[in-house]
Amino acid sequence: MIRLRLRNAIRLAIAQVLVIVFGTLANAAAGHWCVIAGQPVLWFPSWLSDYGAAFLPFPLLWILAYAKVIHDEDLDEAIKDIFFWMGVGLILVLLLLMGFGAVSPFFQIKEINYDKIDAL
Repeated sequence: MIRLRLRNAIRLAIAQVLVIVFGTLANAAAGHWCVIAGQPVLWFPSWLSDYGAAFLPFPLLWILAYAKVIHDEDLDEAIKDIFFWMGVGLILVLLLLMGFGAVSPFFQIKEINYDKIDAL
C-alpha cells in the first residue's frame, strides 16, 4: 500500500506541470537549434512546441481524481493504489515524450551550416 498524502500528491501534480512547461520550451528550443544548424525542423518537436500546452489538463484531472479517491472510505485500497501509480506513470510518460522531442533533433543533425550561423 503506497499512497501519498494530498499535500505530496499536489507536489507531484506541480512536477507534472513543470515537466510539461519546460518540455514545451525545450522542444521549441530544439526546433530553433535545427534552424540554426541549417537542418529541417522535425515534426515531433515542432508539434510538441506548438501543442505541448494541450497536456496541461492531465495533471489537473489526475489530482482531482486522486483527491476524490483518497477521501472515499468505501473504495478498496487497491483502487487507491492504482490512482497513485497513474500519477507516477503520467509523469514518466510526460518525461519520455518531452525528453524524446527535445533530444531527437540532435540525432538528426548531419552537418552544421556555419555560414547560416555567422549570418545570425
